[in-house]
Amino acid sequence: MICRILGKIKKQSPNTVQQINQVKLSYFDYTPDAVVICDAENRIISVNPGFTQLTDFSPAAVLYQPASLLMTEKSDFDWQNPEHSLQKRYFWQGQTELHGQNSSIPVWQSTAVLRDKSGHISQMISVIRDIRSQQALLANIKLQANYDPLTQIPNRILLADRLKSALKLAHRNQSCLALMLLDLNKFKWINDHLGHAAGDFVLKETTRKLKLATRESDTIARLGGDEFVILAPELEKASDAERIAQKIFTEFSKPVLFENQQIFISGSIGIAVYPDNGDSLDELLKNADKAMYQAKKQTHSPNNFYFFTPELQQETLHRQTIINRIHKALRNNEFRLEYQPVIDIHSHKVVFAEALLRWQDPQHGNIPLEQFLSIAEESGIIKEIGTWVITTITEHFQRWSQINLPRLSISLNQSVHQYNTSNCHQEWITILNDKQISTDRIIFEVNESLFLEENKHYHANILALQEAGIKIALDKFGTGYSSLTCLKKRPADYIKIDRSFIHKMTQDNADTAMINGISILANSLKIRVIATGVEREQQLKLLVENCDYAQGYYFSKPLSLEQFESYIFASNM
Repeated sequence: MICRILGKIKKQSPNTVQQINQVKLSYFDYTPDAVVICDAENRIISVNPGFTQLTDFSPAAVLYQPASLLMTEKSDFDWQNPEHSLQKRYFWQGQTELHGQNSSIPVWQSTAVLRDKSGHISQMISVIRDIRSQQALLANIKLQANYDPLTQIPNRILLADRLKSALKLAHRNQSCLALMLLDLNKFKWINDHLGHAAGDFVLKETTRKLKLATRESDTIARLGGDEFVILAPELEKASDAERIAQKIFTEFSKPVLFENQQIFISGSIGIAVYPDNGDSLDELLKNADKAMYQAKKQTHSPNNFYFFTPELQQETLHRQTIINRIHKALRNNEFRLEYQPVIDIHSHKVVFAEALLRWQDPQHGNIPLEQFLSIAEESGIIKEIGTWVITTITEHFQRWSQINLPRLSISLNQSVHQYNTSNCHQEWITILNDKQISTDRIIFEVNESLFLEENKHYHANILALQEAGIKIALDKFGTGYSSLTCLKKRPADYIKIDRSFIHKMTQDNADTAMINGISILANSLKIRVIATGVEREQQLKLLVENCDYAQGYYFSKPLSLEQFESYIFASNM
């Protein structure tokens, strides 16, 4: 408007021009919009009071300054080179962002230009309107439409939208997702006996606990009343939803305090899984609802979950049974350690021993490691088992000192899952220090995959252990993507050549050559080599030249504590 008026000024009579100038000045001075006028060199030559009000820039701060000072990284209008935005046109308008004195400001901007006979910009006028209040209003409307007003988490509408996106991703990546329907227990009783304020408090606390138990990629939604939904996308396998449910119930086990009264939140969770149990919100919710009512029928705990698929539920019950039995085994001292000697190939003396975990169940007898290790790792109980192993070894060290057993080191396997916690090394070192056991008597055996993982926790913990004096042995070397190159970056103290190579070396010269090659390279890096699974004298003869230590039935099977002590005494006679 202003530019069109200015363009016509030259064609008007003197009186008309004066009237137009008065209108222009009146608009310029009193409009609440910001007005900015720039010259042919793209310098700011005039601003109105509305500009100062909007940006907090005084006229003196901007006059004759480059217009580019008004730009932010998110500006859609190019103040530095207006032609980029105008593209030879005379007018531009749109939503953009303006740089103010103290903040960036969302605005609606209309910009018009006057051009000379050559088509170059001779003057540019911009009228700029603050749209922060409109944006806040739109955000509030969006919030009310998509979010639950009490808990501020997504409602059914936004849940449906996110599920649609998650289903597309799961289909493309051929992954699973779980829809978990949570119904709180005794919520009506809380409302009726403690009041609606207590009910609202419980709903907010439930939301807080759900956020603590779920991943950032998960969506927590409230359907209404005391019903919540957890959408868990990108699961490797359907049973991964079980871990989320367990974390939720762990958070529920911690009471909340309302007006000095403890309240324990509990609930039932039904789990439906894509693609097996449906591919739409309605179908997955319907099946999760059926599973949730099955969970409510369980009476062994106030917190229960149930899979819609019977096969998954059966797997879950099996895992839960094993987990409960592991907890019981730790309480009742059903675990024990056996020790298998590691022999110096040249002196034939015992240099250290590997500690091996055994589980002797009173009802089921010996439980093989492969039947419970993966479940212990997935559930997190492996941490307690690992602590028990280290503590027991330190107690055995103290016992051996009392009976004058020669000073030995002990190696033990630690699960990869344990190294994923940020401070696992501190706990292990503390146990050794509390028992006054020198750290150089411990060797931690880790799988070679741990060295190849780009996980900062893993590597930081291994380095911290080594700095504290604990030795690291790379277990089952040769079975995966073994690389001596990686040992230069993350050095180990020992490598243990897997038994499969030892068993084949008498029939295959290539295996013998490979073992010798590994040994030579390892020794050049000052890494000691242990051959595992040695069972025959012929194997030992082929290893003598390049390996340092050997372990296997040729020397001894794994021994009970008392048998191991007798073996050590006998071997030193």
